[in-house]
Amino acid sequence: MVLPDTLPHKVGAILDPLGNAVHTACKVPLQDKTAAIVGYGPIGAMCAEVALFVGARHIFILDVKEQPLERAREWIRRTRSEDRVTVLDARDGDVTDRVIHATEGGVDVSMEISGHPDGINNAIRMIRAAGHLVQLGLPRTASVSIDDFSNNIIFKGLTIHAIIGREIFATWDRMLELLAKGLDVEHLVTCELPLEEFEHGMTRFGEGLEGKVILYPDEACQGG
Repeated sequence: MVLPDTLPHKVGAILDPLGNAVHTACKVPLQDKTAAIVGYGPIGAMCAEVALFVGARHIFILDVKEQPLERAREWIRRTRSEDRVTVLDARDGDVTDRVIHATEGGVDVSMEISGHPDGINNAIRMIRAAGHLVQLGLPRTASVSIDDFSNNIIFKGLTIHAIIGREIFATWDRMLELLAKGLDVEHLVTCELPLEEFEHGMTRFGEGLEGKVILYPDEACQGG
């Protein structure tokens, strides 16, 4: 697929993970819906950006680490979306109860990005009856235990959507359409380096200090 000439290099470089986020956030129509995003790494941040852009009524962002939580809070300040986004520390024991109370029964859609068993169970518990779980996160183990399976899934009549990445070519078309309409993801690239500094960039990324790291084989491409 040929990318538009107007697309910045840094955005073109992150279309692969952005495709994951667009597939996840657009699996269930979100306009005027409430949504939870469990895990605010780079793809979780992209999901939040897409969800806000397509008109979600309110978004709850959950994470367990201070760095992504602070990035989420900064994003809210930058986008002036305090009335539409709530950031919650999932280490607080009553976090799911708070979401259920705030939404009078649970969110319409939970997007689970972390893959952690606790995150998966939190995502499920927060969903209202007849709601949707959109599962992108991959657990590290072959099995995951689901708490109170009958009440949290069967008797609530949940629909579970497994996200395997992108739907070719529908996801790419949708992604480029959103970008053309003004979806802003440039700010998610927080570090741009020459290719020679690969190790430094990946170290910062691995330590959670950066969002997306872009490495340029040609120094002249930086900032393009």
